[in-house]
Amino acid sequence: MYCLTHHAIELHSIDARANRVRRYVLVLTVDPTADAPYSVTSQWGRTGWFLRGERFHAHDADTALGHVKAILRRRKAHGYRVTRVDEGHPLARWLLDAGMPTERAADHQPALFPLPDDTVVQTAPMQGFLFR
Repeated sequence: MYCLTHHAIELHSIDARANRVRRYVLVLTVDPTADAPYSVTSQWGRTGWFLRGERFHAHDADTALGHVKAILRRRKAHGYRVTRVDEGHPLARWLLDAGMPTERAADHQPALFPLPDDTVVQTAPMQGFLFR
């Protein structure tokens, strides 16, 4: 039996003024039986929605880790913060040394718009609601 390992890093970018609630997940997978044993899966999108993604394959660990570092530098420049790093991730120490901003992940999606405090009036069936 071979040992398949996964190491994930999750990043978030939240800005209510720009209506931005983004999520980025990087997973480093090591599969010793594959032709290119190292793969980096990148997934991104709005929090709470489907994530888009792509996969990068490498023959050695240095190339795969270099690819992850390049993505993390780009995400840092775009305002992303690290919210989760798997225990034993090969880049855990590098994240601290590179000064990647961190934050605790929220338990729920943040409210981007204030809820109306006026009373709600139903106008007509199937016509929706109006605020006074």
